[in-house]
Amino acid sequence: MYPTPVFLIRGGLPGPIIDAHAAGAVFAFQAHFDGLVVFTLWRRADVEALLPAGLVPATDPTGFELHPVVFIFGEQHRGETLFGGRALPTGGDYHECGIFIPYVKHVAGRYLHCYAQRMYASYHPAVWTGNAHWGLAKKQATMWWHEALYVVMDTTGRALIEAMAEPDSDWQPADRCTLANFAAVRALGVLPVLGRRPDRTYVTSYFDWDFTHAQARPARAHVTILAPLGGGLLPRECPSAPGGALEVRGMRWKLSWSGPCRF
Repeated sequence: MYPTPVFLIRGGLPGPIIDAHAAGAVFAFQAHFDGLVVFTLWRRADVEALLPAGLVPATDPTGFELHPVVFIFGEQHRGETLFGGRALPTGGDYHECGIFIPYVKHVAGRYLHCYAQRMYASYHPAVWTGNAHWGLAKKQATMWWHEALYVVMDTTGRALIEAMAEPDSDWQPADRCTLANFAAVRALGVLPVLGRRPDRTYVTSYFDWDFTHAQARPARAHVTILAPLGGGLLPRECPSAPGGALEVRGMRWKLSWSGPCRF
């Protein structure tokens, strides 16, 4: 069993960030999320293969040679557009899956980002806007829970990803959560999200994860990539890091407008 990186244990960050407030981020959308967050640990060389030229994973201060790759599975519901101080319902709940590489930076820069390596959504407007404006590498897919199994299939019916998850404890209020590595989940939510638009320009946006009225519980989880997903993502088994899987329900998830990247 591999140990857990020090920044996951402590919930700290292995470098500076430009947070949403400092960036003057303006939030555009919000929804409520029920789902699963899974931290997996990959060899640094494997993570480097998933990143575009010029991006590198940050170094753990202890010299740790593994790096997290985070999978997020679940359902977005009660979606709203934020405009002129009002929240306007967008209509339609949908499922979403994301593969993110947190704690990356540009070789010539110093600020940390969370790179959106691949996302899938069951709602076409979320796919189109996510790519055109946010560079989130989204593709159309079908997703669902079948008891403890979450399945992601492409538009041809080919299975892409499976996640097995079983609860490891009872639900508890997330705003008072003392679960192992919950601080790491909160830390992930403040990182600027780095995407690449179709013209290959980098943009950043922010996810604001509000756990005020949410619940959380630890889980035992295992993710399997079943088919090549592009961008270096090949079939492999991805067990969660020790204490690295968490189920949440009722979490408000906000997305800011995208803007130029500051490395």
